[in-house]
Amino acid sequence: MTHTPLYYTYLTDLAPYSDEEFGRLMRSLLRYALKGEEPELPEREALVWPMLRGNAERAQERYKAVSLARAAAGKHGAQSRWDDT
Repeated sequence: MTHTPLYYTYLTDLAPYSDEEFGRLMRSLLRYALKGEEPELPEREALVWPMLRGNAERAQERYKAVSLARAAAGKHGAQSRWDDT
C-alpha cells in the first residue's frame, strides 16, 4: 500500500497533544503503515496509538478488498471480451 489516511477527526481527537507529540504520532503511523514497525512511544502518546493503528489496519483491509474486487472485475471483463465461445 502506498498510503494511509489521515482523518480530519485527528485534529480534534489529538487536540490535547502538542505539535511535537502529534508529529511523533503521525510519523509512527506512517512508518507502521509502510513497514509494519510498532513504535515505542511515551506513555501519553501510547494511549491513542491503538486507535491510530486500528484505523490504519482497517483502511489497509478496505484497500485490499477493493483492489481484489477490481482485479476480478478486470479479469472477467477481459475474459468476456476475448472469449470465443
